[in-house]
Parts: sequence; structure tokens; C-alpha cells
Amino acid sequence: MNRSLPALVAVALLPLGGCAVGETVIDPLVVISGPRAFSRFELRDADDRVIWSLAADEPAPVAELVYGEVPPGFSQEAPAGDGRPRALVVGELLTLESATPLRFFHHEGFVTGGQRLSIEYWEMKLRNPPASAELDGGPGPP
Repeated sequence: MNRSLPALVAVALLPLGGCAVGETVIDPLVVISGPRAFSRFELRDADDRVIWSLAADEPAPVAELVYGEVPPGFSQEAPAGDGRPRALVVGELLTLESATPLRFFHHEGFVTGGQRLSIEYWEMKLRNPPASAELDGGPGPP
């Protein structure tokens, strides 16, 4: 795994800005730095149950993902219909998987205050790894 490649990054510890008295602040679940267009997001609990799932017909840009809000170009698959996903619990362990046209991302972390996800572990895989011949110019497996 090469961590210098573009990555989906969760920023969970710093507020994004101040707010006026009485104003409700909605923190993003994750702030995204790296890939510009996503086709899928899926959030699962510690028992591997899907609690929120989004899909796009065509890859769409996402700068930040706010829990329970469907970004432009996406539709919500779970929970079904227009229902809002259940509330997250501070300290709860979650897995966030996302896909771009070229890569899959797997993130594990816990919920912090403000419904943010603090990433403790992540990995990235190519969706369609190149054949060995494409990597070294030699013949692939027989």
C-alpha cells in the first residue's frame, strides 16, 4: 500500500469555523482530500450492518460528506427511501467504504463529537489491478 497516493481523509479534531450564537453547526462526517469523483459510499457499524449507503449513477465530486445528507448526484440506498440514518453514538466504531472509478477505500474509525469520524486505519486498493504484463512489460500468466 502506498500512502502517498491520493486518499480519502477524515478531519475529525478541528472545527471548520466559528458560528453565531444560536446557530446550529453541522459537522461533516468526513472532509475529502484526494479523489475528485466518487461513485459510492457505505457506512457500517461494528456488527457489519449497513447504516447508510449512497450511490451515484455517474461518478460525482464530493468535498465533504455530512452524515444523513445526500450529496448532489447521489441517491440514498440505505436506509430505504428518504428516511434518515440512525443517530451515531460518540465512541462508536464504524467502517466507511467508498469507491472512485479507479479505487476502493476502506476506513475504520470512531465517532467523535459533532458526528465526525476519526480515522484510525485506512487502506486503498485498485478496482481493476493491472495485469503483470502491464506492470513490467513482460508476458502475463499463461
